[in-house]
Amino acid sequence: MTGSYHSQEAHGSFLPEPQAALGCVAPDPEGSRARALAIGEWLLVLLASVPILLFLSAGVRRLHYPYLLEQLEGPMLLAAERVAHGLPIYIRPNFTFIPYMYAPAYYYVSGWLVRWLGTSFFPLRLLSLLSTCASLAVIYAFVLFDTAGSLRRRHLASFAAAAVYASLYPWTREWFDLARLDSFYILLLLLALMCTRRLHPLVAALVWTMTFLVKQTILPLGLVMLCWDWKRPRRMLMGAGSLLLMTAISTRLLDHSTHGWFWFYAFTVPHANTDLLVRPLVFFLPSKVIAPFGIALVIIALACSRTWRGLPGQWRNSNGTPMRTFYLLASVSTLILCWFLQGHGGATDNTAMPFYAVVVVIFGICFGRLDAWLAQKPGREPARILLLAAVGLQVVSWVYYPHDVVPQPALVASHDALTAWIRGFPGDV
Repeated sequence: MTGSYHSQEAHGSFLPEPQAALGCVAPDPEGSRARALAIGEWLLVLLASVPILLFLSAGVRRLHYPYLLEQLEGPMLLAAERVAHGLPIYIRPNFTFIPYMYAPAYYYVSGWLVRWLGTSFFPLRLLSLLSTCASLAVIYAFVLFDTAGSLRRRHLASFAAAAVYASLYPWTREWFDLARLDSFYILLLLLALMCTRRLHPLVAALVWTMTFLVKQTILPLGLVMLCWDWKRPRRMLMGAGSLLLMTAISTRLLDHSTHGWFWFYAFTVPHANTDLLVRPLVFFLPSKVIAPFGIALVIIALACSRTWRGLPGQWRNSNGTPMRTFYLLASVSTLILCWFLQGHGGATDNTAMPFYAVVVVIFGICFGRLDAWLAQKPGREPARILLLAAVGLQVVSWVYYPHDVVPQPALVASHDALTAWIRGFPGDV
């Protein structure tokens, strides 16, 4: 009995474990870290929902405001109203109408909406609001397709990128929902980049041409981006050549049908703003790039330094061209274009919007890929939680109160009184 007892005790099979006897369970650090990661993901989803909901709240409430939210909403509405009534846009300037220096695509789309919904700022602002929402969806798709990691974390990175773009609403001075062409232009720009990235160059050239017909300054960027896949010169020449041909034909047809006035407004008038200003050139990077994207730029830098090579997931095109070439070219070319335009007289807070759209896509991809790289390393859960916290901080850095950007009833009443007073004068005012 004694020998048997000692034998069993030596093998640990006779007496119970001390922790089990006390009713305790051994700590599970991996399980607690996994739960912390899951909680961090859900918190990031909630935080990312905030700027999107704030933008929708402000944009919907500003739709029916009957007066100007920005000084050039008036000329945009006048041009759309002319289209709705079948009148030409590019005419000799007169006291009743002077067209603005843009290509005609936005005027025609907004003009059709005015014909259906009535003459007011509502159709134009609705177009901008829907265009911004569609841009958020395209940003989401961009990141989802080109990031790495599990499907759940890819969706998280995509949602965070869209939220960061929505959070830039105050940085553009509430430009996302104005009765102007910029939100529609950004949507077409993102679609053109998506087609350049994934579809046939002829399709991409067609979308770039549509973007050119909204804002003609995009032509150099389109030519540069269609040349990104330089290892396939046939596709490169097909895309760039098609874009040049389609823009030349459309410009020639528009100029011919307007008796030269299209060229005058779209290309001659902008020469009045050719003087470069030193102050906006110097302060563009700190005020328009670093300030709104401080944390995002750090995450991009970390991802580029740590995951430039050897990450899971597709990081190359089918012919072996590194996909990072596409995003590097897109970011640098949009930065140069926006920087150049910002340095001219008349540039406003909408100038940096193309660069913002590209940067948030790169941010989402870098966030997803950096998280996938950390997931490969055992014991890196704290770093992944810290990454989630940093992204959440970027998302909510520029939270605002929608009440501050929505015109209040007292302002509407004062405009109504002013309008009634002006209408009291005899004749045309």
